[in-house]
Amino acid sequence: MKYSANILLVILRIALGSVFLYAGGIKAMATESFALTLMPFTFIPPEAYDWIALLLPYTEILAALFIIFGLPRIGAAMILGLSVMFCYVIGWAISNQIIVSCGCFGTEDTAPSAAKMAWAMWRDVLLAAGSLVVLIFRGSWRAILRPLVALPASPSR
Repeated sequence: MKYSANILLVILRIALGSVFLYAGGIKAMATESFALTLMPFTFIPPEAYDWIALLLPYTEILAALFIIFGLPRIGAAMILGLSVMFCYVIGWAISNQIIVSCGCFGTEDTAPSAAKMAWAMWRDVLLAAGSLVVLIFRGSWRAILRPLVALPASPSR
């Protein structure tokens, strides 16, 4: 793979990982308020709110660490799965005319709207597409650093 394509893949990995690291970190610091944002999604049993609020943020953080630091395919697969799940949940809410804040990045959204939910769904589609690119093409830190630390060829005699 070309050097510049490898750099772009690593940048994509860092971007995807940063989004999920931030989202997971925000939710991990406020699990109680995140659990409350799950209540409008009536297909989730109420006894699962606490478990989801505890496990989902750390799953996002783990996926972010995997995609950034050395297990990009596992991290990308996790991000793809999470993004598809988020699209499903938001799509379900929109189709049932349940307008809520998605809680993706904490509870900073004070005025939920269908437009914000549609934007969140498109954002998740883009995240899924980015993770597919990482799954298909492998970009590694080693391939980027190799030309920088390669020993010069000895002159032929």
